[in-house]
Amino acid sequence: FTNYICYAESEDGKTWTKPALELFDDLGSKRNNIVIHCAELAKVFVDPLEEDPAARLKMFVYLNGRPPLHGGTGECLLASGDGIHWKFLGGFNKPPYSREDQGNYTDTYSFLFDPLQRRYLA
Repeated sequence: FTNYICYAESEDGKTWTKPALELFDDLGSKRNNIVIHCAELAKVFVDPLEEDPAARLKMFVYLNGRPPLHGGTGECLLASGDGIHWKFLGGFNKPPYSREDQGNYTDTYSFLFDPLQRRYLA
């Protein structure tokens, strides 16, 4: 089972087009709108602190490829200028649970920018 992050466009938020980006093969064809493969739980946002237009979009995403795809596995941060071509920025250093036998925190559902402290929280 493989999860994908896909790209779509809309002028009005109601009618969407899914361009054939031809970046990744799926079922023997590249005629699809896949931008990240072996991934799930993506949070995409415009980074208000980023000065480089080629990295103004960020994606906090769970990458689950084996071998690692896009540069990492687990919770990772990616950057893009167009929402189509993404580059790996780094992994997320999760805090440990209070008991060692419980593993690591893996809540990828929460991600936000704190404008007062000018930092990202996950």
